[in-house]
Amino acid sequence: MKTAFDDLMKKEDLHDDLLPWVTDDMLPMVKHPIVMMFYPRGYAGLVNKCYKQKCKMRDEFLAKNQIRNLIEIVYEKPYRVNALVKFAHKLSNADYWQTLASIWTSTEYIHADHDIWYELLNDQRGHRSAMMDKAEKAELKKLPKEIVIYRGGSAKGWSWTLDEQVAQWFAKRFDQGLVTHKQTVKKSEVVALLNHRSEHEIIWIGERK
Repeated sequence: MKTAFDDLMKKEDLHDDLLPWVTDDMLPMVKHPIVMMFYPRGYAGLVNKCYKQKCKMRDEFLAKNQIRNLIEIVYEKPYRVNALVKFAHKLSNADYWQTLASIWTSTEYIHADHDIWYELLNDQRGHRSAMMDKAEKAELKKLPKEIVIYRGGSAKGWSWTLDEQVAQWFAKRFDQGLVTHKQTVKKSEVVALLNHRSEHEIIWIGERK
């Protein structure tokens, strides 16, 4: 039976589409929007196979207008926010906000695409509450008109939490002497409350860009 190791060790030049996306460090790595992986130079069988499979999935999702699947399954994590920008016009309002919430939760460094996120979060389309599930909506509804939120590290970010201990963990996780910030904000300014990671996350932009 043929295995992924057989594909990995197959002598094959890298697909032409992938050549501009190679970073040439100690071990070459492809950083294409739909495939990211290391490969031994001259042995591109596995990465080529993965790319072709992803292309097939992309075409099938597009043909069926399954845009959420296209963005969240075909595109690699660092490129999903850009894919959302590209395909936003094909999404219903609810799907737009649900996809945005999913990408937000899986993104480690929001600041890397700061301006893009700012525009996406401030989109004026309706049903923004679709970012939250039923439990998250209920938790937000129970909060008072003014709430205390916390953030570990820089105070300039948009990801806050209702839980001070969570903020303290983020402040200390890299042992860089960062501090925990505290802010009182109006509930009406909150974009969403997300609890996918049990962090009681509050997305709050305020008046800052």
